[in-house]
Amino acid sequence: MNRLLAPILGFLLLAGIGYAIYTSMHGQLALKAQITVTGLIGSEKEAFFADPRVQQALLKQGLIVKVEKAGSRQIATAFDLKKYDFAFPAGQPAADKILQAVGKRPTHVPFFTPMVIASWQPIAKILEANDVVRERDGVYYWFDLDRYFAWTQLETRWKDLKDSAAYPVNKSVLIRTTDVRKSNSAAMYLALMSYIANGQRVVASREEMD
Repeated sequence: MNRLLAPILGFLLLAGIGYAIYTSMHGQLALKAQITVTGLIGSEKEAFFADPRVQQALLKQGLIVKVEKAGSRQIATAFDLKKYDFAFPAGQPAADKILQAVGKRPTHVPFFTPMVIASWQPIAKILEANDVVRERDGVYYWFDLDRYFAWTQLETRWKDLKDSAAYPVNKSVLIRTTDVRKSNSAAMYLALMSYIANGQRVVASREEMD
């Protein structure tokens, strides 16, 4: 019995060593196969690339991704793009400016995201009471830009709104945005407001802008 066990144990031991060697070599090969890439991204994408799930998914593809953030409109004009492996702006206009700067390159549109207005729950409740936002399933998913635009023209203040006890201040009701000269999201917001101000028509001339 001992004579029989000895070869079996020897085989198992060798198999274990073989597996350990294979595992070690496989890990080293996988490490060598990983590529570090550096990219410029629109600032709103920082949370996406910081998400552990995204990092893990990229790692499975052999990619270690390092990013620097900037305003989407700055990417094409304020950086030496030759130093980066990719650029990930927000919006087609910013992407077009980058392509003009670097020449023809492969492009991909991985996803689309909605424009979102961030605020606090008490503020959202006031806006809901004044029919500017609607809530569904615990999420405020709809914002009436036409009504909000009318408020801006009337210089409506928070204290003037119905049920504004949670925020009865004498400040104008205004949405604060990033710098429109640098940020695509601010430019998109400006485009929406100009569309409403122009009678729900796209502004197509300097005369309409004035």
